Amino acid sequence: MATPGQPQHQGFGTPFGETLTHPGSTTMDDLCNLLHQLITSVLELSTRVAETEEAMKDVQATVKNISQQVNIIAGKVDKPRTPDQGNPAATVDQTPRPGPSGKQQVKLKPPANIEWHSIHPNEEVS
Repeated sequence: MATPGQPQHQGFGTPFGETLTHPGSTTMDDLCNLLHQLITSVLELSTRVAETEEAMKDVQATVKNISQQVNIIAGKVDKPRTPDQGNPAATVDQTPRPGPSGKQQVKLKPPANIEWHSIHPNEEVS
């Protein structure tokens, strides 16, 4: 683990800030290697940023769609649930009366005489 004064490894190929094997003797190859590591790290970061931005666009589109659906549903909830009736039916506050003829409207017949038979041969019908 790095102490507060030391550079920390950020998950890239090679940590920055490592001391050269021979202090004071920097070669052109050492500089090229460090530059290559820097370029590689910048490319990795650029890729991460692009992926994050793409994911952010997807999240924003999803949130926008959800927000629109919530607004549509909220608009429906606030509206009356029954349609407005221009001429509602008049309320009747009277007891129903028989029709004008005064005759019985329903005719009742005596039940038909039905013989019952058992489906079991040993039972008798009462």
